[in-house]
Amino acid sequence: MSSFLVNLTAFPAGAADENLHSYTFEKFKFPAGTKISDAISHPTEPVIFVADSANSKVYSINVETDMVREVYVGGTIERMAYFNNELFVTVLTNAHSPYWKPEDQSGVIAVIDTESM
Repeated sequence: MSSFLVNLTAFPAGAADENLHSYTFEKFKFPAGTKISDAISHPTEPVIFVADSANSKVYSINVETDMVREVYVGGTIERMAYFNNELFVTVLTNAHSPYWKPEDQSGVIAVIDTESM
């Protein structure tokens, strides 16, 4: 299986201040066929959460320690939100369209404990 190298640059919150440093690393290779549907940063830690909708996985990448963790979610991942050490992940259980009735569309919200991930 092939993979591709990704350059990620993470800026701390408030990165508009030019005196803040950023982290750039090239050590994590996403699997071939990865489709990144969303990425968010941890509010206080040097961690980026990345959603791979093609492989139904969420990655936690620590940009200081280079530690990568992954969780298989199942289904097509669309978006993520972080709150109180939990990652809320919207997952499609059926295809959807803006032209369909809401009752004809379905999905779930997966909750991931980021401390035990």
